[in-house]
Amino acid sequence: MFEIHVICDPDDADTITSALAGTFSTGSVRRQHTGEERVRLYITADHRPHAVAADVYADAPSIPREMTALVELTLQLDRDEYPLPEREREYLLRKAAFLDRIALDEAAGPSAVAATQAAEAAEEAAITLSLFDNAEDSGTGPHDPHCEVWLTTGYRSYARQEYAAWHRAVLRDERLAAGHCPNCDWPTHYCNCADHPDA
Repeated sequence: MFEIHVICDPDDADTITSALAGTFSTGSVRRQHTGEERVRLYITADHRPHAVAADVYADAPSIPREMTALVELTLQLDRDEYPLPEREREYLLRKAAFLDRIALDEAAGPSAVAATQAAEAAEEAAITLSLFDNAEDSGTGPHDPHCEVWLTTGYRSYARQEYAAWHRAVLRDERLAAGHCPNCDWPTHYCNCADHPDA
């Protein structure tokens, strides 16, 4: 969270405030006249999370595959007397992302009731994930689970942020295991990237 100070013509104040609101998550705006036919704006703001759904889920498994993975995780958690926090978090994360994707599909559908119900379920799952991450200190994205920005964007954005970070790590591990550079996916003996362990 930070504060932006702007000195401008009074006629430009609304335009500037709207432009800043389109770039940052903004809060209250205080105005103070300078006495020189100018106005000073004090705007509380924070960076917006950059987790756009289309980008986050571009390489995600299909919804049927993700549903299968969730069933397998559920069965595994039920079998374990003392589930590992990492496994429990993976389940909560993938469930939140799965329900978010369902809600996105329903939002584009014909039923407003179904869209509302799906959005509520997705938000509830995302909040559950954020509470777990807050308790276990297990969030990996740039914004903490208790960051005030989620009160503006909704916790589904938090789930997207965390899914993006988790999915990148999964892809990285899969590429390394296959002998490929995690950055460009070329075989490591052909790659000149500085972003893999053998560079």
